[in-house]
Amino acid sequence: EVHYHGKSDPPVDGISAMELAENLQSTLASNLGLPNRGTKVSPELAVLRRTVMPAVIIEGAFISNPNDLSYMKTDDFREKYAMSAAKCIIEALNGSID
Repeated sequence: EVHYHGKSDPPVDGISAMELAENLQSTLASNLGLPNRGTKVSPELAVLRRTVMPAVIIEGAFISNPNDLSYMKTDDFREKYAMSAAKCIIEALNGSID
């Protein structure tokens, strides 16, 4: 799942936290093969509430889940996770300068 502050977050330089969260979530769920738990509006989280730029929190898997934990320990998971997140962020940044 991916958390963001709220639907009323104004885009900054063409980057919307909600759109970034949705793109990250669909890409990560697809590339990692884990359940898609969707995006969550989480205005109570200080790291999202106190920022002046689009911000998201990605929870790609849960360390408290034994199946997720075993998957998280693999190089394949870490590589797919990092590449998927980086690709979405780069696409958002590239889209902001068009």
